[in-house]
Amino acid sequence: MTEPVLVLTTVGTRETAEALADILVHENLAACVSISGPVRSVYRWQGVIERSEEYQLTIKSLGTNLNRIDERINNFHAERPDGYSLPELLVVPLTGGSAAYLAWLRENAQPG
Repeated sequence: MTEPVLVLTTVGTRETAEALADILVHENLAACVSISGPVRSVYRWQGVIERSEEYQLTIKSLGTNLNRIDERINNFHAERPDGYSLPELLVVPLTGGSAAYLAWLRENAQPG
C-alpha cells in the first residue's frame, strides 16, 4: 500500500517525542512528524481509570512503511525506561489532499 497515511502515537515527554520524530524522519519512515502537546489523556489501564499528560505524534508516511514504523515504535519504547508497555499506533488512511504535498510526502517517506 503506497498510499499516504497518518500514524498517531503518544509518548510521555516532549524530549521523547522529539527523539522518536528524529528517528522516523532520519530513517525515511516518515516525511514529517508533527508533535502536539501536552495533551491530557484519560484512559482505562489494567482496570483503573488513569489520567496523564502526553505528547501526540502525527506521522506522515506511506502504507508500505507501516510494519517498519510499528516495529520501530515498539523497539523505541522497549529501549527506554520511560517507554510504554503498550504503545499507541493508530493509522488513518488519507483519501485526499494537496497533490503537491502528497507527492512531496511520497518522495520523502521512502526508506533507503
